Amino acid sequence: MNALSKEESDRLLELLEGAVRQSKVPVRRLERQLGLSQGYLAGLFKGRIQLKVCHVYGIARSLEIEPLFFFLHASPPKNPEWLMRQLGIGPNVTPPPFLTGAEPFPTRREMVEIIRTTIQIELGRILQKQDEPGSGQG
Repeated sequence: MNALSKEESDRLLELLEGAVRQSKVPVRRLERQLGLSQGYLAGLFKGRIQLKVCHVYGIARSLEIEPLFFFLHASPPKNPEWLMRQLGIGPNVTPPPFLTGAEPFPTRREMVEIIRTTIQIELGRILQKQDEPGSGQG
């Protein structure tokens, strides 16, 4: 089992705590939504309670944030090109800087724009292939 390193776990906690703070959702309300006892999140953020994947998912979903955001930001992929291939994104597309840890993770609006641009590039590549002589699809 590949557990997160102490640094990755600390970064996840930092990101989660920051997201809770920025959301302005009262911590007690969040604890009730998640079925946690009062003070549980304070214990989690102070490191007295061990961080688990279910904590990340629960908090992220309650705040309407994609859980993957936290994991990618706390532990960027060591091989972004591999991830791009797994997502079916063409080999000539450079991974975005946030996947390499070179830039902070994008906001929701920025992420939508990245996805939109990537889809346009890929569709253009597919259509260009179909229009090539001898492709049998033109």
